[in-house]
Amino acid sequence: MKIISAEKAKSQLGEVLSMAETDPVAIRERNGHTIILLSMKQYEIFEQLEDMYWAARADEVVDENDWMSTEKSKALLQKILNAKD
Repeated sequence: MKIISAEKAKSQLGEVLSMAETDPVAIRERNGHTIILLSMKQYEIFEQLEDMYWAARADEVVDENDWMSTEKSKALLQKILNAKD
């Protein structure tokens, strides 16, 4: 990952955007605050990874606590709704 100053990012925005298409770019301000600039494709990959992580965590919680799975919950709710007809 390339690290550049905020001043360079301001003065060479087109170049920085081009760099971010292939690799994330860290933009660091004088106070040390840093922002990461990345392409939409890279962002979508991170989003998918986050979704996968939280789905796996949810499965772990269900397994650890012997809770009802989503499928079983839907089936039970459907059974209850059908019983009222």
